[in-house]
Amino acid sequence: APSAGALPYRFRPAGSALYVALFELFGFAAIYYRLVTYGILLLGCVALYRLVKELDGRATAAAFAPIFLALHSRFLHIYFDNAYIYDSLCGAFFAATVLFYHRRRRLGPLRRWDVVALYLLWAAAVNSKEMGLTLAVVLMAYEAVFSRPLAWRNFAWPSLLLGLSFAAWRGKVALGSPLYQHHNYQPSVDLAHLLSAAQQQLA
Repeated sequence: APSAGALPYRFRPAGSALYVALFELFGFAAIYYRLVTYGILLLGCVALYRLVKELDGRATAAAFAPIFLALHSRFLHIYFDNAYIYDSLCGAFFAATVLFYHRRRRLGPLRRWDVVALYLLWAAAVNSKEMGLTLAVVLMAYEAVFSRPLAWRNFAWPSLLLGLSFAAWRGKVALGSPLYQHHNYQPSVDLAHLLSAAQQQLA
């Protein structure tokens, strides 16, 4: 089986489609891959800035959020390696999805087309990279913190999204896939593992 670092196109189709398009346009001219990646990173930072600005109301806090993200030492490889467009693409879709959700929820319960747009954004994030599967948990946390009055019905769409995320994860790590038995793709409910991962991210 191929390694997890060389996934077939069907596991990350959004990023793979972007790679194909860039190759058709520019061949192996690496500078264009860098420019597109930097453009995606910039869009992700703008979305994160807008999200924090609308949640907190202060431009200073909003400015610090993308700075902390952009200058994180564990993301340095994204700036010089063309193999990581999946990460930047998923990050941009991730921030855009939470921003969209926040803006629609400010207006009240999600309407039918809001749900369609939400699920399309979620699908784009998940099809960019597997970390998009955590979006449902983030949206549930959003409801727990910002929803007033707190009501169980507000968790309906994020809960359904969580179920879809679990189904998508099972499909990605199914027997025969290159992710099967790869330890980084197996879920873990372990406080020690959570604290260890948090320590790495905050270091």
